[in-house]
Amino acid sequence: MTNLIVVAPFLVLGPYVAEEHLGGAPAWSAIGIAYAVGGLAGGFVAVRRKPSRPVGAALAVFLLMTPLPALLAVPATLWLLMPAAFLAGLEVVIYNVLQTSTIQRHVPDRLIARTSSVVTLGSLAAAPLGMGLAGPAAQVFGTGTGLAASTVLAILITVTALLVPSVWQIQDEQAEPGRTRSDRRRLQSLPLGIGQLMATDHPLHDP
Repeated sequence: MTNLIVVAPFLVLGPYVAEEHLGGAPAWSAIGIAYAVGGLAGGFVAVRRKPSRPVGAALAVFLLMTPLPALLAVPATLWLLMPAAFLAGLEVVIYNVLQTSTIQRHVPDRLIARTSSVVTLGSLAAAPLGMGLAGPAAQVFGTGTGLAASTVLAILITVTALLVPSVWQIQDEQAEPGRTRSDRRRLQSLPLGIGQLMATDHPLHDP
């Protein structure tokens, strides 16, 4: 979902905004550098901070991505866009670390590969879809409107997800030997239906 509604529009429409309003390639390079530096900082933060509610924390951190498309929609000055790009890069790394570590800790070993493949497939499919839609949407509604809509959708979806009780049921605690809780109960606690999808040992197949 991140790739579809925020990352793809940012990657497609950001260079256009930089070319039309910010001075072209140097401005976009500065934004890209700030994004990369934010990613490096996100790695340091993720190593040192281990939230007790990792799924809720990952969703909350996603809100750090929203200032960038919002400011590009204006468009704001480069000196405001660079800190926003830094926050976006920070979010990407922290979110990915929390997502991956949560799967490793809370999904039974025999289902980790299956769960990871479903999550990865969704991310990879969403990116080109978002890129394909961003250009036509901007042409019809305008670049600023498209980026603003991206921001609003990201906030609404994130806030809605944070209201799901199962998001807060997963606690980041040391795994006990023998996994005292049943595999099915752990899987059902995962948000957004992933647990229910993974709860069977049978291969996935078309209906």
